[in-house]
Amino acid sequence: MDTANPSPFIVEPSALLSRIGSEQAPWLLDVRRPAAYEQSPCRLAAALRCSPDQLAAFAALHAPREVVVYCVHGHQVSLEAVRQLRHAGWPAFQLAGGMEGGESGVDSADDMARWRSHPLPRMKRREDLGVDGLKPSRWVSSELPNTDQLSCSWLIRRWIDPLARFWWVPPEQLHAEAQRLGATIFASDEATPSPQIQLRNLEALRSAFGLDGCHISATESPSPSSLKRSASSAGETHE
Repeated sequence: MDTANPSPFIVEPSALLSRIGSEQAPWLLDVRRPAAYEQSPCRLAAALRCSPDQLAAFAALHAPREVVVYCVHGHQVSLEAVRQLRHAGWPAFQLAGGMEGGESGVDSADDMARWRSHPLPRMKRREDLGVDGLKPSRWVSSELPNTDQLSCSWLIRRWIDPLARFWWVPPEQLHAEAQRLGATIFASDEATPSPQIQLRNLEALRSAFGLDGCHISATESPSPSSLKRSASSAGETHE
């Protein structure tokens, strides 16, 4: 962090870790500079994306809510982003150590050891599936969703994209609607965007985003009622 001008609005990885994937999770916002972002294959799980020069537009587009902002090492980029967001009325916080848990030669060894002892879950960047963190991703599956479909929508909202939108359509219309909506088919026998991509169930979805190692405890597992709330609040609709 910028030790010469530290921010009073800092969140330690240890404090954030227990909230990721939960109903009480803050938004995560990736503000790494474009060059650093393009070199990385991952974002933190469920993180949205905003280039530093687009923060004003981001703040104007969404209603203020708790957000934890991170850059590569938790230095000036995320510090300035927090300042901008707080000026716009957002309860924004800086992630201590950033995505990489600090920077050798800049941050103290003790700080880096503490930050890196609580690694935060990451997900693969999957722009090919419409998940770019810049806009709500779009997903479509068969109408009258079953538990597997609802579990997938729950996983998407909690671990992949908190702004995701869902459509439930007649099975025979899946491909036509996916093309019309620019949506990805999931939790269906038809959920095969390409021979290399299979999104037919929860395990396949986790694998596609590199979330296999993310621990979802029994207390975090979705109940049927929470699944329905998650799908509904995600924008369950027909267009």
